[in-house]
Amino acid sequence: AQAAAAAQAAAAAQAAAPTTVPLAGAGAAPAPAAAVPVSSAEVPAGGVKVCPVGGTTGFIDSWGFARSGGRTHEGVDMFAGYGTPVLAVADGVVENVYNNTLGGLAINFIDDNGDRYYHAHLSSASVSSGQRVTAGTVIGAVGTSGNAAGTPPHLHWQYHPGNGDPVNPYPLASALCL
Repeated sequence: AQAAAAAQAAAAAQAAAPTTVPLAGAGAAPAPAAAVPVSSAEVPAGGVKVCPVGGTTGFIDSWGFARSGGRTHEGVDMFAGYGTPVLAVADGVVENVYNNTLGGLAINFIDDNGDRYYHAHLSSASVSSGQRVTAGTVIGAVGTSGNAAGTPPHLHWQYHPGNGDPVNPYPLASALCL
């Protein structure tokens, strides 16, 4: 009974700990899917959804982490090799492709349900504003543009349900990418 209680406590501690998905060759095995507190209810209904990174990616739940200038992190940083394809997560329309100081080369994409996704720090864009795309279409490539210069290549990804304020995208990224 004591061993069973210890095993339950260890499993609970593992489930409560932040989950990191290591990059290939990082020397650690990926976290087991059971340790990720994600359910299918966290994937919005309506059409096919795919991982926004078309290759091996690593990420943690960094929502709310402190950033320069008193800001907080409003997305998930999905680390991948420079130039790794960035994909449309669903069917929808590219709202705009533009450059900004913090995000560098960025793409706003609105899916057919009206949810908006912000993709930043891209090395290139493969789409143009107003273009209709389907889930899995390459829209850009992972990079280090904007204030990500000097950091490992990654996609900063935000999720705005109903085109409103951003919400923590980690549960959705986990559901789509793990």
